[in-house]
Amino acid sequence: MKHREGGLTMVEVVFAIGALSIVFSVFISMFVNNFTLNTTEMQKTAATRILEETFESYRKSTDYASLRQPISTTRTVDNVPYTINSTFCPSDAPTDMACSPSAVYIRVEVRNEDEVLQTADTYYARFGSVE
Repeated sequence: MKHREGGLTMVEVVFAIGALSIVFSVFISMFVNNFTLNTTEMQKTAATRILEETFESYRKSTDYASLRQPISTTRTVDNVPYTINSTFCPSDAPTDMACSPSAVYIRVEVRNEDEVLQTADTYYARFGSVE
């Protein structure tokens, strides 16, 4: 009877390398997916901040009648460019929220390249104003 010396056979080494490859590929895949998800969520958060700031700038306007032509601007946050498209008094706005010299319906869309990250609508009216 032959006595086996310590060590691994070639089959055991190949099996171990294969098993480690599968485990590493799963971890790498999870890491890449998590990174992509985090990046997307950070961009959506930035887009939400841009929406809030854009709406606040329009709310501070003293002349809602001047807000009628579409506005498209670009803003960079954390080295990522965002396109902000503002539409005033869109044709599909609710009829009970009509635009007037003292009121405006606003739709703002924030994009990163071709992807729409956030869209929101609001209606501003000056209180105590007569139309």
